[in-house]
Amino acid sequence: MKNLLKIFIVPLLALCLAAGCAGSKGAESAPQFVTVRDGEFYIGDSLYRFVGANFWYGAILGAEKYGDRDRLARELDYLKSIGITNLRVLVGGDGEEGIESHISPVLQTAPGVYNDTLLQGLDYFLAELEKRDMNAVLYLNNAWEWSGGYGTYLEWTGHGKAPLPKDGYREYVEFVSQFVLDDSAKALALDHVRNIVGRTNTVTGKPYSQSPAIMSWQIANEPRAFSREGKRALADWLRATAAAIKEIDPNHLVSTGSEGKYGCEVDLDLWAEIHNYPKSTMPTSTSGLTTGTGLTSLPPQAWWQTWIRHVSTLSHILTSTMTASEVQNPLCLKSSATRATAWLSLPARQLPVVTAITNMYSL
Repeated sequence: MKNLLKIFIVPLLALCLAAGCAGSKGAESAPQFVTVRDGEFYIGDSLYRFVGANFWYGAILGAEKYGDRDRLARELDYLKSIGITNLRVLVGGDGEEGIESHISPVLQTAPGVYNDTLLQGLDYFLAELEKRDMNAVLYLNNAWEWSGGYGTYLEWTGHGKAPLPKDGYREYVEFVSQFVLDDSAKALALDHVRNIVGRTNTVTGKPYSQSPAIMSWQIANEPRAFSREGKRALADWLRATAAAIKEIDPNHLVSTGSEGKYGCEVDLDLWAEIHNYPKSTMPTSTSGLTTGTGLTSLPPQAWWQTWIRHVSTLSHILTSTMTASEVQNPLCLKSSATRATAWLSLPARQLPVVTAITNMYSL
């Protein structure tokens, strides 16, 4: 009997131990996402701080036909070596190829029609970030002409040819101000959001919602109403888009991409409202965040020297930071320079001490 028990019990014990080890390994390998608690970014139980850079062409660089994967590896390795671990990447490029002042190649050539090579480039790019424990903010639309965005969605819904800012800034603003007021244009933009957020990575085999490389989905690059009449429509659109993203992907943060004061027609009360929607109005979320973090964009000159020289820029930083403290969301400060962008995270309730972030444009 003892021998018989040994025959059954010993293998069973070994099987249980193996299953236990496998379960432990699975738990250790479960993805950890960037979350927000008490106005701070976290990964797991650790505070998350970062310095980042604009890397809008990440998906293009990862694409076999258009990019250079060796260069991508070199650049990612270098960026991480100097402490830049968070990259802001465009997931767009809408409209015809060959438009002046427009990026090329284009991701979405017609509503819902995609360049699969570029999508696979985005898959590859995210997989490379995962290998390096780096993160990305992926922005899905653009208020400006250089990637299509507002203007292209309006073209696709029968509003005529979008003007370029160089042909008349006022004409451009008047044209794109129609976007937040046009349900058909917003519906096409939302279709794009759903197509991308719901995608499965062809390299890793995992849904994007399970990628630890994604810090945040960002609704648009510098979304604006472009008119006082469109302010309420802007807020409603941002709220609806954030809700749609969280329905598909409850794991990742959602950020607006807002310029703060100037992204809300100089209405900071509206900015605070947008970034402080009650959780009861949003889908259930494990992120601890509703519409997400506010990304405040600064004038191009903001980081060109070690010390801030411009009183207007400092005022913009302090105003936006104090507003962020009121809504209990962390603030990411971004500066746009001619050749690149630097950005960094700040906890809520903490005024920034801005020192030596300089020469980022040379990367």
